[in-house]
Amino acid sequence: MSRALFTVGPVLSFRGVSDTGQWQVTALVGVLAGAAFPAFSVDGKRCEAPKVLLKRAKETILRYDLSCAQQAQERTVQFGVGHGGLQWHFSVPGKDYAPR
Repeated sequence: MSRALFTVGPVLSFRGVSDTGQWQVTALVGVLAGAAFPAFSVDGKRCEAPKVLLKRAKETILRYDLSCAQQAQERTVQFGVGHGGLQWHFSVPGKDYAPR
């Protein structure tokens, strides 16, 4: 999938910390109408299928769940499109540490 097929994003949103210690993050992505939905991965694991938030004549807006486990120390988590596709990253603070 090429960068040109993205109409929006990815735009990350922090959703909180779950009771089980999951750092809850979602990514908003827009793709051209009729295009295949990109297969995202986070922290080396394939993400579930995205939720379709909006379908318009020229684009579809999707939300991916990028949640991952907090660990004792801060770390950088990589996410992106498949293997070898576009990649980005975000920071996850260690347990009991504030985000920065």
